[in-house]
Amino acid sequence: MKRLADILRMTFVSPEFAWVCLISLVYISGDWLGILGLQLKSNSDVWKALYVLPLVFTGFAFKASSKLRYPLAKEENKALYEWPEYHRITDRVVFSIFLCLVCSLGTVGLWVFTSRIEESLLAVSYLAFVGLSGISTLLLILAEYRLKEILTRYV
Repeated sequence: MKRLADILRMTFVSPEFAWVCLISLVYISGDWLGILGLQLKSNSDVWKALYVLPLVFTGFAFKASSKLRYPLAKEENKALYEWPEYHRITDRVVFSIFLCLVCSLGTVGLWVFTSRIEESLLAVSYLAFVGLSGISTLLLILAEYRLKEILTRYV
């Protein structure tokens, strides 16, 4: 039950959820999204290249998750693996990678169906996918740095 509460907290009390709320507010009140959507629909190579950002973030998330789960040499990781709250790290890693993969697939879908999606919906979806995958990756990288610092200092 405690683990479920942790997962719900991680989902709804997080920077990712705040980003989704912000993007929702922007969609409700934003007229400028149509302009961004038109740019995303253009044939410019610069705008087409931006669709790969979530894929890049997913690659960084996989790399950071590996370093987060195995931060030091094998013998030195034992203290981490025996920590009673270690499941929080693994849950966060799985959540972040899942979110990055969903965002990557969503962005591929946006790229494939660009011409059929309304401009403002295209823009808000793109911003949501890029923002979510970027925030999740950043949090994994920051957690990796902090965990290495803690383990180096106390183990």
